[in-house]
Amino acid sequence: MAATFDRFVEELREYVQSAETARRAKRSHDYRRHLFLAFLQKAFEIEAKEIDVEKGVKALKLRGRIDALFRDIVFEFKRDLEAERETGKGELRKYLSSSEVSGHCFGVLTDGITFEVYALRDDRLTAVDRPVDLKTLAEDSHAALLWFDSFLFSQRDVAPKSDDVVRRFGAGSAVFSAASAQLEDMFARLSDDGSTQTKFREWNSLLAKVYGSREVGTIELFIRHTYLSTLAKVFAYLVLSKVNYAP
Repeated sequence: MAATFDRFVEELREYVQSAETARRAKRSHDYRRHLFLAFLQKAFEIEAKEIDVEKGVKALKLRGRIDALFRDIVFEFKRDLEAERETGKGELRKYLSSSEVSGHCFGVLTDGITFEVYALRDDRLTAVDRPVDLKTLAEDSHAALLWFDSFLFSQRDVAPKSDDVVRRFGAGSAVFSAASAQLEDMFARLSDDGSTQTKFREWNSLLAKVYGSREVGTIELFIRHTYLSTLAKVFAYLVLSKVNYAP
């Protein structure tokens, strides 16, 4: 699966026009889903069989059908996002908590133009990123491709730039949200373990020398530093081993 920039720009332009027309005409959520999935397939060469449409789930004693599921992304489409936002968020929470969906999936609530990204954290639906208006984002084609690719990871053999790394792995990225949630779970389970406590004390002691205060060393900051340290080691390994890695 790979997306060429020229193809993406053309498909994005056509999609935004079609999706905006559908929104003004108040077309059904099924129609908007069809437009968006066709865009993904053409712009990113995603095969139809890779997207699960109307996947049935059972969670919280309730049944439902996911509008579209691609890898670890649950898409929920609405005709009127303002009027149906809370309903959509409730459905995403149900789907993300179901056994049929990976424990670290993301939920995307959209009317085809506005996209809101959520994740389930401590049984609460939490916004992962600020809402994106595709009409505005499409004015910068590179930014639009980077936003989509931070979830789809379709680009291959591309030399990373600072903006790419920040968008894909920074504090506002889906990767950081998923990884930090897993690290928080791990820390909670192992917080009473002697080696975990030792690591935390050593880290806190070094931090206190830098900032002159032990009050700086919070668990949240420890999770962030652990994430950054692990990410740096992964990058170093890929460079030193000359591995051509693509998720």
